[in-house]
Amino acid sequence: MGATEPLGAGSQTMGRAADRRTVSSPTPAAGTRGNVLAPALVGLVTLLALLLRLKGIDQTLVADENFTYSIISRNGVAGVWHDVYHTSITPPLHYYLAWLSVQFGGDSTVLVRLPSLVFGTALVPLVFLLGRRVGGVTAGMAAAVIIALGPFSIWYSDEARAYATMMFLVALSTYALLRALDGGSRRWWAVCGVCGCAALWSHYTAVFVLVAQGAWVVWVHRERARELLITYGLLGLAYLPWLPGFLAQRKNKIGIGIIDESGPVSLGALVRLPLQTLIGHPAVGLGTFPGAAVGFALLAVAIVLALAAAAFAKGALRPPSLRSEPGLVLILTLATLAGLLLYAAAGSSLFLPRNLSASLPAFAVLVGLVFARIAAALPLSAAAAGAAVLTGLLAVSAVKSLGDDYRRAPYREAARYVDRVAAPGAPVVEARLDVLGPDRRLPPTTLDEYFQRRHPLYRTGAVAAPAWAQLASGRDVYLVTATNFLPTSLLKLQAGVAGSPPRGLLRRAALLGGPQGRAVTRATKLLAGFNPVAVVRYRGLVTGSLAGRGDRQTITWSLGGRVRVTRGAAQGAVDGLTASGTPLLISGWAVDARRRAPVDWVLFFADGRLFALTAGGGARPEVAGRYGRGALFTGFGLAPAPAPSDHAKIRAFAVVGHQASELPLTERARRGLRGG
Repeated sequence: MGATEPLGAGSQTMGRAADRRTVSSPTPAAGTRGNVLAPALVGLVTLLALLLRLKGIDQTLVADENFTYSIISRNGVAGVWHDVYHTSITPPLHYYLAWLSVQFGGDSTVLVRLPSLVFGTALVPLVFLLGRRVGGVTAGMAAAVIIALGPFSIWYSDEARAYATMMFLVALSTYALLRALDGGSRRWWAVCGVCGCAALWSHYTAVFVLVAQGAWVVWVHRERARELLITYGLLGLAYLPWLPGFLAQRKNKIGIGIIDESGPVSLGALVRLPLQTLIGHPAVGLGTFPGAAVGFALLAVAIVLALAAAAFAKGALRPPSLRSEPGLVLILTLATLAGLLLYAAAGSSLFLPRNLSASLPAFAVLVGLVFARIAAALPLSAAAAGAAVLTGLLAVSAVKSLGDDYRRAPYREAARYVDRVAAPGAPVVEARLDVLGPDRRLPPTTLDEYFQRRHPLYRTGAVAAPAWAQLASGRDVYLVTATNFLPTSLLKLQAGVAGSPPRGLLRRAALLGGPQGRAVTRATKLLAGFNPVAVVRYRGLVTGSLAGRGDRQTITWSLGGRVRVTRGAAQGAVDGLTASGTPLLISGWAVDARRRAPVDWVLFFADGRLFALTAGGGARPEVAGRYGRGALFTGFGLAPAPAPSDHAKIRAFAVVGHQASELPLTERARRGLRGG
């Protein structure tokens, strides 16, 4: 392959042979060293890939991984088929591989990821073979490094889902197809067909790459169309048993709808998502990961190398002929993107980064081909320096992706912490990440999968009432929750829009918690992760009573002592109150009349007893417009549980120091109380 020859030009066989002579073995002696060095380098890169992936293999199972684990942990062979058939939106092969893995014994929450670890690591030497076949050793090594160090590849090699399995099978089917086109043994056609079928049994998006492979063979190698048709025909027959499952899963409108809403098609996404699979992170945008510094550095080095190569050899970066093997790699890189666009035009969108993963092996090889062409046009020292810098930047991204900020939500670490500090029998309340939309297909809690000691475990909501009731007897209660659900976090979420809440308000919000806001916080342990988790230890309840009549009322409560009820200490109102017989929701606002700032507390009584309280902190721009900017965070809203049966008996008092003022009900609140 000459320095000015277009990428992929010439006949298939002669082009590959020329490339190997030019890139891999300029002289017989160098070729011998290259033949020995290349496998050793691939082995080292593969070992590095394995070590990077092992770093995250014991992370908490999150999101869709819970579906995999739930199905394979509670079923036998027939049960796995039934549950995947009726509840999933992917084929069953990877589920069976995961099911087989947990039969080995050991921690099943780790072993469920074993297939992804194995296939995700094995993909590294496989893309080397594919890249070397198509573009020489340099192209193969570059592709292997991209897969080994790519945060996207690392993430899905630690994911209890089918993506790494499917990527390996698709890449192997491509390699086998090219070997089969060389002629000779039929075993490569068999490998191509078996791997293609297995890829389809793993994930539906493999179909786009397989169709592109077949179309290219019919176009370029018509003389081999018979073998291809036989191979694909047998593949189709082997897939027929799952066809009813595919049709049944099309009725899972919830799962398909979630993806449709999460992955809309846009012009920006056409560029952003492919780059995200190559150098980004599957859960955050390119601006966050790899971030501007690394992203611009990668782009700058690539541009400098390309310009230098163009200066040394004009025409070095001309696109390949689509009828060449490098052209096939380009087609396969675009196949999934094009397929998803067609699918979106015909129905719902599946435009998420992970759904482009079927084309990632080809994409890595394509980048390897481009780099090999640039390297061949540069002096050896410049090419080596460029390779070192690019590899270093990818390594920085790989290490960054394993940091705490990008690890899965640390519920496993939370369980270990509770095991270590909680007294025997202390109840634990778990607020899962899907607390706003629980799925009946999943168990109600996940911490029990990670506990080493036995703890009474409750999911948040009404079912956790027995746990919170134990606070009255002096027993500690532990809450494990995403930090986003902590009162202080909810307050800080408003900072970007409304400004920072007062420090005193944040301090008061951290003192109490629980479903009525009365649980006393004793300690909070923060655990880092992509979705951070907090373990909050509560001990005791704030109690209080309201006594007296008229202007001689007094509040006595355990947190604030004795408080005199008087008019004028605070201004505000209860502007939302639900009717009796429905879940209690209360909202309103309260302003310190003297400071024109949030009051200290809002206390709620029924029949003279304190049943709920809050520090408030909701942004109320209309109140700030009336009382000044200091009154912005004077809103409150809560849903106490348990709550009084008669909502008409509820009275609210805003506390300022040792004084309190009763908050009247607005007409809107009165209508709500009447059910109007």
